[in-house]
Amino acid sequence: IGCFQVESRAQLALLPRLRPERIEDLIIEVALIRPGPVLGGMAKAYLRRRDGAEAVTFWHPSLRGVLAETLGVLVFQEQVLQVAMTIAGFSGADADGLRRSMSRKRSRAARARWRSRFVAGAAGRGIAAGVADAIFDQLLGFASYGFCKSHAAAFARLTWVTAWLKCHHPYPYSCALLNAQPMGFYTVEAVLEDAKRHGLTLRPLDINASAARWTIEADGPALRVPLGRLRGMPDAVAHAIVAARDAGGPFTRLWDLVTRARPPRAVVEGLILAGACDGWGVERRELLWALGEMRWDPAELAIEPAVAAVGLPPTTAAEAVLADYKHLGLAQGAHLAELLRPAFADAGCVPCAELADSPHGAPLAIGGRLEVLQRPQSAKGIAFVTLEDETGFANLVLYPAVFEAHRHVF
Repeated sequence: IGCFQVESRAQLALLPRLRPERIEDLIIEVALIRPGPVLGGMAKAYLRRRDGAEAVTFWHPSLRGVLAETLGVLVFQEQVLQVAMTIAGFSGADADGLRRSMSRKRSRAARARWRSRFVAGAAGRGIAAGVADAIFDQLLGFASYGFCKSHAAAFARLTWVTAWLKCHHPYPYSCALLNAQPMGFYTVEAVLEDAKRHGLTLRPLDINASAARWTIEADGPALRVPLGRLRGMPDAVAHAIVAARDAGGPFTRLWDLVTRARPPRAVVEGLILAGACDGWGVERRELLWALGEMRWDPAELAIEPAVAAVGLPPTTAAEAVLADYKHLGLAQGAHLAELLRPAFADAGCVPCAELADSPHGAPLAIGGRLEVLQRPQSAKGIAFVTLEDETGFANLVLYPAVFEAHRHVF
């Protein structure tokens, strides 16, 4: 998660099976998760052959040199060209014309003409029409949705680099990744929770410690939630708060903050509710009460009001977590599922991390936060759902009838 190209649900399932050891393996791995290889059954065929469960065969002996690298299955677009040149004697230009015709919605007559040329060319090389027809059908199903090898190689290089950085330099990499959001397959919340499960320490939003963007604090090391993460926080205001703090020292109380940095009232309210001012030792509801009495418009005389003491109930742990999600879109401390774990347990739910060790086919209940919901057109109404709890992810496949019955939930 957080690594280029291999963080999708399908890639996460493929990596432990393919077990890439060299960059060449990773190039093939990246190229396999494409509609062409997947829908054509070539991804499964490659894995079976890689694992020794299926013999490596070729559609024709002359294709051994073309497909040996990929164990006899089509993986790269270049192989489409090479097959056409080897089997039908096409020139490079003709082979590319065939590939382009397959990658577009052309008339049946146009494809029939290409098929005739392909079969005729194969016949001139002593290849039976039935064999040539079958090979042409394989090309037809693949060419629209395959990667060219150079593209896959470039992607594999980036995959290798991002995975290496995540493994060996998790704090700088996570910091850079978070500052580059939105991007990738997952939300900031999911990227952070995964990083925390890998040992990364997260420190909460703090009016006297947070920068405008994500930063690493060397004494941890730890990542600090930035001011810019607060919903509704303009970049200029976040930088103004940091500048005022750098110029005049830490903010010691609410009046000090509003008169030195002069943030909008809505921003101050969000900072309080997100816990940025907890370091002052004043309860959040008390700060909100005091905020209601304060005016700091430059046109007015800034006089600190006398705020009457009131006995307001303290913020509960559940309220703090919900405030995190509302104002920051992430959990600074406990994951939301941790608060619900007693209810999940009462309902018979198991943590997501236990799924891998559960018997195949066993009926299980899980609970979590909806992270991803996808309904690709090629899936014919099937929905792919990722749930997350405090232990990890669970990937669900919902058939159309099931999804429709529970559509309102999702």
